[in-house]
Amino acid sequence: MLKIQTCKIISTISLILSIQFTLLSQPIGWRNPINGKVLLSGTFGELRGNHYHGGIDIKPSEGGHQPVLAVADGYVKTIKIHGGSYGNALLLQHKDGFQSLYGHLNGFERKIDSIAYSIQYRDSSFQINEVLDTTKLPVKQGDVIGYMGNTGYSFGQHLHFEVRHISGTHYNPLKIIPQIEDKTSPRFRKLRLNYLDANGREYRDELLSVKNLGANKFSAGNIKLNGFYFSIAVDVVDLHEETYNQNGIYQLDMYVNDSLYYRINVDSLTSHDRHYYNNKIDYTHSDHQKAIFHNLQHQSIYYLPIVNTSTSGLLKLTPFKSKEIQIVASDFQGNKSTLHLTLSQVDQVQMNYNHIYNFVVGNSESQKIELDHYTVLFPKNSLGKEKRLYVFEEQEVIDNQSQWILHLDKDRIPIFEDLTIQLRDHRPINEKEKWVMASCTDNSIYPQITYKSENAFIAKVGRLGNYCLIQDTIPPTIQLRSQRGNGWIFKISDNLFPFSQLDIEATIDGKWALVKEEFKKNTITFSDFDRFKNGQKHNFILSVTDGCGNKSVFESEL
Repeated sequence: MLKIQTCKIISTISLILSIQFTLLSQPIGWRNPINGKVLLSGTFGELRGNHYHGGIDIKPSEGGHQPVLAVADGYVKTIKIHGGSYGNALLLQHKDGFQSLYGHLNGFERKIDSIAYSIQYRDSSFQINEVLDTTKLPVKQGDVIGYMGNTGYSFGQHLHFEVRHISGTHYNPLKIIPQIEDKTSPRFRKLRLNYLDANGREYRDELLSVKNLGANKFSAGNIKLNGFYFSIAVDVVDLHEETYNQNGIYQLDMYVNDSLYYRINVDSLTSHDRHYYNNKIDYTHSDHQKAIFHNLQHQSIYYLPIVNTSTSGLLKLTPFKSKEIQIVASDFQGNKSTLHLTLSQVDQVQMNYNHIYNFVVGNSESQKIELDHYTVLFPKNSLGKEKRLYVFEEQEVIDNQSQWILHLDKDRIPIFEDLTIQLRDHRPINEKEKWVMASCTDNSIYPQITYKSENAFIAKVGRLGNYCLIQDTIPPTIQLRSQRGNGWIFKISDNLFPFSQLDIEATIDGKWALVKEEFKKNTITFSDFDRFKNGQKHNFILSVTDGCGNKSVFESEL
């Protein structure tokens, strides 16, 4: 039987981590951003690869490109167009500093679209992020501002909708828009136990199955651990009526022997919360593209909004005394599911957690590691707390050339501030043009934005792992896939650089021309024929340049 005494909980050494909803004056009277039923394919605060989901995703409730509506009076503050990210998006400004964002739109309302088009030609850029004054594009509640689409990093037609404040905080839209009915409870899928030493360093993990007992109750049974300290991570999803989507949960509570130990509630997310996202997932084991494990470990470090710092936050087992754990997952409508497990310690603990390391990197100040060829700078607060790392360099043959590889431990530790890697190299600048620093971990090579000086290659990186120097002399490939009257579609590929790092430019008769970029498809589309319908022939040139200066050109007549 779960017993909760709120006053006692707050006064004990149990820690409560909570992202609180702190609206001073909550917006009222906002409508839904679409007509018809609101069906969710994504929830606020959901764990997404390398970030919290900052809004909700709304599925279409009618065919075609469904109209998207202004949720309240205001004006269009920003027009955003990008080949990735939000794609076509609008940011509306409302009273009291609140804003609403509408992402992945297929297109804008006619007047907005005309202004966006003129800005693109003014700036000679497909991608724009234009801030408008208060009088340019006023809107009334319910006005059509765009149409639901699939642009940017979207993989199915939907509306990404956010509620923001000029302070930088994102708020849960479900707090603002009309109530969405839902009677389906969350579902626990997996459990992970992480074994830690007294300093919070993980040396072993264990993935466990979860049994569905029915009536929204789940169990992992009785578990014996060969260790003293541990933390828990759970894979849990929120289910909704009339959709098959498995979305993020709204609140997680963990009770240890009936005392509240941990809570996270996603009513709002500050820029601080979003910056330290990696601290809230089981970074060691969550796939970087789909971070599904919630890390339920307290960490008494300065940047977490903890109520009490009188404990290290590590769960500790003692002989002959078990711990009863209950984890309660709640959705926004208050539907709950509970996972129960009992943890105890083996009779004789035998631990083998020898971790090879040669550097201890602190957190309170910046620190530099100097090797024979590489230098690594760790900024202050980059690791969250003191870490023991194994850092070394070795010479290997890459593409028939001898190169120095930097082994920067393993990509199993979250990084909160970018590290600076410098490889000393004294060859002339012109000989460095075709070389770039790259991540070369797990048999994959990913180039980093690299600065080349007279004495070094320098790159900022956001992950640990292996890094090396790569030479690239192969130009990108331009393939004309379709040449219909309503659009020319080109497939762009490169042997090393991703589409987002390529420099793309189109001209007609020597003047800049608009082409649409789609990062997820690696395509560009030219469809601006009306601008050149004057009965004359025109010379179309498309050039694509990679990060090492290799260039390809396509040329044709219009």
